[in-house]
Amino acid sequence: MGFAQLYLSKVPMTAVDLLHDRVLPFYEAQGVVQQVEHRTTRVASPESNGMVERFNRTLTEEFFSVAYRKRLHESVEALQADLDGFLSFYNERRAHHGYRTQGRTPLQTFTEHQRAAEAPQAA
Repeated sequence: MGFAQLYLSKVPMTAVDLLHDRVLPFYEAQGVVQQVEHRTTRVASPESNGMVERFNRTLTEEFFSVAYRKRLHESVEALQADLDGFLSFYNERRAHHGYRTQGRTPLQTFTEHQRAAEAPQAA
C-alpha cells in the first residue's frame, strides 16, 4: 500500500503526521494491530530502502510529471486532492508486477495476505 501527503517543510514530524493521519487509520479500519518501530535507512540504498525508492520513482514519473503538465494547481490542497486520486488508483486499480504482488493491486495483495493470516492453520 502506498501513502503520501504533501508538506511545505521537511521536518521529521511530517513523517509522524503522515503515520497518524493516513497510515494508522487505514490499518486500524482493517483490524490490523500496528507495532510501530522507528528505523532509519540510508538514502538511495536499494538493499534496505528499495520499495520506498521505487514508490518515490513511480510518484515522480506517473503522478507529478503528469499532474504538473495537466493543470496549474492553485494550492497545496488542490495538488493533494489530485495526489489522493492517484493513490486510490495506485492502491486499488493499478496492477503491480513485483515478486510480492504478481500482477495484483496492492489492496488485493493486502487483502489476500490478511485473509490468509486470519484463516485457521491446518495441522
